[in-house]
Amino acid sequence: MEPRRGWSRTSPDWVGFPRRLAHCVGRQQALMLLDRSSSTAAGGGGRGLQEEYLEWRTVRRGGCIHRVELTADLPERWVDLAAHAPERLLSLVAELADKQKVPALEIYGSLDISRSSPEQLAAAFSTSMLSPVGLGPYNDGTRAICCMVQPTNTAAALVKLVSAATVLRPVEVEGGIRSPTAAELAGILNDAAQMGRASDPVVVERVARLAFEGRRFAFEEPVGVRIVGVERHRLRTPDGEVVPAEWFGLSDPIGGDVTDGFITRMVVEVPAETGFTVSDLVDVATEEPIRFGGQIAELVQVAVTFHVSPPIVDAARDVQRFSPCPTEPDPCGCAKLIAQLETMTT
Repeated sequence: MEPRRGWSRTSPDWVGFPRRLAHCVGRQQALMLLDRSSSTAAGGGGRGLQEEYLEWRTVRRGGCIHRVELTADLPERWVDLAAHAPERLLSLVAELADKQKVPALEIYGSLDISRSSPEQLAAAFSTSMLSPVGLGPYNDGTRAICCMVQPTNTAAALVKLVSAATVLRPVEVEGGIRSPTAAELAGILNDAAQMGRASDPVVVERVARLAFEGRRFAFEEPVGVRIVGVERHRLRTPDGEVVPAEWFGLSDPIGGDVTDGFITRMVVEVPAETGFTVSDLVDVATEEPIRFGGQIAELVQVAVTFHVSPPIVDAARDVQRFSPCPTEPDPCGCAKLIAQLETMTT
C-alpha cells in the first residue's frame, strides 16, 4: 500500500539471528540450541529461542542439511485464515508440507469445519499449530513450518513494543535536546521490549525518533514483519562460486504476490543435480561450512515498515525532559534466559 500524499516510508531492519542468545551462552552453543527439535524438546526446543521475528526449521538427511525453511509470518495472519477460509488453509499447509492433502483432523481436530464458527476454527487451529505444548507436526518443523510460534514473535507483541516507544521523551543535552536511546528507555518499557535483541532496540529507537520529530506514523498494511534481504554473496559453493539467487526461494504463502516486496518466507535449497547439499556451502565471512540453520539466519535481514508524516519543527521543545534510566546490571536478561535453558534441558 502506498503512503498517503506527503508521507514516506521508514523500515527499521535487523538480522534475524537471535543475538541475545549468542551473547548469553556463546555463538556455537546458541547455534546448537536453535536447531533443537521443537517436537521433542521441552519449552518449544529451538523455536522457543528464535526471538527475532524470524523462525526456521532445518531439514537434514543422512546428517547433511538439505534445506532450511525460514518464516517471518505472524501467527495472527494464519489464525485469521484458519477461521474464515479453512479449506484454503488446509491446501496451503499441504503445499508447505509437500503433501497432496492434509486431513482437517490434523489441523482442526474433531471439528466439522463446514459447521463450525470462525471462533471455534481459530481456537482449534491455535491449539494444534501455535500452542507451546502439543505443537503439531505441520508447524513444529517435523513436516513443515507455517508461521512463527515464539510468544514474542506476534503482531500483539510488535504493537505493544511500538506503543511503548511512542511517548515523546526528549533528553536534555548541552546545547539542546535529543531523542532517547533504547538503553536509556529500557527501565520504563517493562516487558514490552528486551534489550540485547537485534530487533527491539532498533524498533524502539526508530519509533522514539519519529515521536521526537513530531511525526505521525502507522504500520504499513498488511501489518507484519517481512524478509527484506539476504547476504547470499557470503555463501560459496565447493567450487568457490557465489550461491545463485535461484537457490533462495522467496514467497508470501498467504498473500501470494511478492512483487510489492512483502516476503515472509525463504527456503534455501541446493538443486539435486549439483551433487552437493547446503552443508557443503561455506560462509566466507566466518570461514565455516553450514552446519546449522542459524548460520542461514545470520544472513537474513527482516524489517517492519511504517508510513510517516513530515516532521514538525521543535515538536519536543515544550515537553517535559526525560531522565534516562540507570543501566541495569543484566540488561540482556541472561540470568533469566539461562534459567529458561535449564528447564528446557531437564
